[in-house]
Amino acid sequence: DTVKAKKQQFRDAGVDVIDCADGFSIEQQIFNDLCWNGVKDAVSLYYDIIVKGENKSENDAKSKAFSQVFSKLGKPNEPYKEDWINVENPDLRKGLGMAAKSKDKSWFKNITKAEALGDIVLSHWSELAKDTVLFQEFEKLSNWIDA
Repeated sequence: DTVKAKKQQFRDAGVDVIDCADGFSIEQQIFNDLCWNGVKDAVSLYYDIIVKGENKSENDAKSKAFSQVFSKLGKPNEPYKEDWINVENPDLRKGLGMAAKSKDKSWFKNITKAEALGDIVLSHWSELAKDTVLFQEFEKLSNWIDA
């Protein structure tokens, strides 16, 4: 992976690289680190994107998101549950991140959608654990800006 090698070259040269955990996209990092209420808000944003962009009902949007997430987890035949997003678990976080970053069906890969996702992250910033990669990397960026 040439990008990974370049990042390591920069680190070896003493440059601070602001990055997600190894192998994670920004969507995966957000779904991994954000508090559960923030995760649910991000999923609700995706529901709204489906409803408005694809002219679907909210139930269809929820079903579509569920299907995308569980397909990424290797469970494409998982029966739909209305309350699927209400109970936090690490596998669900993983599936959400994978579905959101999917190249063919990405959830937030345009400026407007990414800004809305950023607003959600910032609205839950005070709830973000200080030991998360997301918090630490944004702190590095903020400190660099203020330096």
